Amino acid sequence: MAESPATLGASSTWKNTYKTMSETSLKSEIQKYLARLSAPLAVPVPKTKPVNVNPSSYGVTPQALQAVKGGLARPAAKTASTSAVAAGPPPMATADFATKKTFFEKVSRNHVVLSGHGSWPHPWPKVKLKPQQKLYCYIAHYYPLGNDVGQLIDSRRFPVAVDEYPGGTEVCDYTLHHKDDLKLMNHSVGDAQFITVSSNTPISNFINDSKYATATFHFAACRVVFNARGDLWCPVDNAWEPYVQGGTRPCVLR
Repeated sequence: MAESPATLGASSTWKNTYKTMSETSLKSEIQKYLARLSAPLAVPVPKTKPVNVNPSSYGVTPQALQAVKGGLARPAAKTASTSAVAAGPPPMATADFATKKTFFEKVSRNHVVLSGHGSWPHPWPKVKLKPQQKLYCYIAHYYPLGNDVGQLIDSRRFPVAVDEYPGGTEVCDYTLHHKDDLKLMNHSVGDAQFITVSSNTPISNFINDSKYATATFHFAACRVVFNARGDLWCPVDNAWEPYVQGGTRPCVLR
């Protein structure tokens, strides 16, 4: 290919300037020079600081902007459905829930709440728990149980027990009385393990019942002690005090 006049003119100029260079070297330099001339010019970048624009000036709150940024950053959540109409838990979650529900019901059935008024009357009988039974009491012997504590037990939010009796232990055969005007707090309709009575019933009736052979009994009642005359023992004064409905209350009940 013949060289253009422009190329030859530039070559002559370069020869006069760089006489010590060979023709081949000069042509190489000329090609580089022409390449630089034909290259696109770089656009200068202004050295100015970016303007800090407040989103609120455009009617956008920082919270809304953050929510949008978070939504863009997170991938869309995958949902699993067991129904063509409404989303639901995946099969494994349903199975886990069913297992936990069955376990809870089994454990709950073993916890029997005895709720109402309570006492240990003369002649102060005792009964032995079966090997797999337990008895929890929530007030010290001789004392009445506060209704607020009783309501916690009723609703199965068991507080820390004062006395715990393991299987095989001989315990006081307390009497469970009718609740009278006590406000009980069990709201489970048909809860067979929440027991109240309509007449005086010793707890041995339940301890010796085979269907409660593995039960944990929670005594949500008083543990006051009566003698044969109906006097109430006061552990504060270490004395028997008369107990008359509507009369002066014994010290232990004040």
